[in-house]
Amino acid sequence: MTGNTAVIAITRHGIDIANRIMEKMPEIQVYAPIKYADQSMPNMNWFKEQTSQLVANLFKKNDALICIFSLGAVVRLIAPFLVDKKTDPAVIVIDDKAHFVISALSGHLGG
Repeated sequence: MTGNTAVIAITRHGIDIANRIMEKMPEIQVYAPIKYADQSMPNMNWFKEQTSQLVANLFKKNDALICIFSLGAVVRLIAPFLVDKKTDPAVIVIDDKAHFVISALSGHLGG
């Protein structure tokens, strides 16, 4: 994956998975709710806003999003921003136990 990649985790398990991804891809930006803020994770971007607002902002400025929460929630969150396969970012969904990975949008040109 090249370009700007953002990982969004909204649970403690998701944050653990995001940290494992960050170990392999240190250039990515990881976002998690501030309610889980931990001083031992200085590279984490803790967010206060609603997840929907964060997704709206990240969808517009990244080549790829990795969402560590349910596919149904991801579909509802990205639906208002879909334009076409040539401009939309890649969107990958990982379940909260890291058993399954689904390509929700492939980002033909961007991701």
